[in-house]
Amino acid sequence: MVSTIATCGTDMFDTIVKDLVQVSVAFKDMEFDSITEEEFENFLKDAVFEKLKGKKLGEVFAEKFGVQDRVLSIFSDDKDIIQHIRYCRYVK
Repeated sequence: MVSTIATCGTDMFDTIVKDLVQVSVAFKDMEFDSITEEEFENFLKDAVFEKLKGKKLGEVFAEKFGVQDRVLSIFSDDKDIIQHIRYCRYVK
């Protein structure tokens, strides 16, 4: 496995992540009405406490707003989750 990583480098990982982001719109909850920027900023502040309990930001977002989007539970990096939330236009 080490030789595969060394041979492919991070290019393979980057390709997989890019592909996942491109298809993430397929998982978008089309029924969800967007929230305002103010609501989103307040959510991010409140989510800190839930994250301290061990929850992922995407899971907290899905629970709070009732969003049905599997990608939100896949990403573990908050930056990626926020990017996905904005990409899917869950925030106006």
